Amino acid sequence: MIKLPQAPLFGLAAIALWSTNAPVAKWIFQYYPVSYVQLLQFIGALSVFICMHKLNKKKVQGRISLKVILIGLIGLVGTMIFQYLAFAMAPILAANLIAYCWPLILAFMFIIAGTSNSPWILALCSVAGFIGVSMIINTGNEVISYNDWLGYMCALLSAICMASYSFLIGRYHVSSAQVLIPAACIGVIIAGVWVAWEGVSLKLSPLIFAGLYLGVGPMGLGFLFWSIAMRKDLSGRTSLLGYLTPVTSTFLLWLFGETLGLYSILGVCLVFLSCIIVGVSSGRSEKSIQPTTL
Repeated sequence: MIKLPQAPLFGLAAIALWSTNAPVAKWIFQYYPVSYVQLLQFIGALSVFICMHKLNKKKVQGRISLKVILIGLIGLVGTMIFQYLAFAMAPILAANLIAYCWPLILAFMFIIAGTSNSPWILALCSVAGFIGVSMIINTGNEVISYNDWLGYMCALLSAICMASYSFLIGRYHVSSAQVLIPAACIGVIIAGVWVAWEGVSLKLSPLIFAGLYLGVGPMGLGFLFWSIAMRKDLSGRTSLLGYLTPVTSTFLLWLFGETLGLYSILGVCLVFLSCIIVGVSSGRSEKSIQPTTL
């Protein structure tokens, strides 16, 4: 019987869930504001993290340090809040692609950390990827509004948060629950205050299940699976699977009715090509890094 490596399988499972983020968000935003969706998300994610922690027989002992909390805040809260603000303010196709270009930023982190034997390849491909993103944003036919620019900035901040989380989580000896449960609790508080500040009425309807899915699926299980994948592959090679996310998520958006002009399609191709080359280069050249204890 063939035994498949666990790290890539968990990584692919996370990517499959993340790919549904934008299509479901686009639909639910027609009925609920961002604050309400985020509250449902963090509640759903917290439920997943607590359940998985209870089912986990191999619990990592030790106190929860400030570093652990910060990693969770950057990865879970920062990534998801900035991403959904971007989805709400900017054209969702472009915002989605920028938010899921975090592997390109992660490549620069590998270069700075000195874990790559081909830094120039990674750097050139990363720059090419961002050029492709700019082609998607600015088609030359439309004026980009101030709201769009804010959305694109939020998407970029989301990508930076996710790249930072991916870089850090595999380098420290800490359980996923220790990182994600405190972050999800803080996320529920922030989203709850956000909902109260906006005066949003909490309406009960079947649409709530869509918001909870975004929490249980892409946020909860997605982050949990990715954390496990990063910790099971300390060489960082599994991180190259993250480059599949912009491909699959954009494909789903296209299936749900999004359209692309020729100029934008060229930008998409440039981004995808850069992601693939960076991924292959990372997989061949990254050095093994031993985890440390927080």
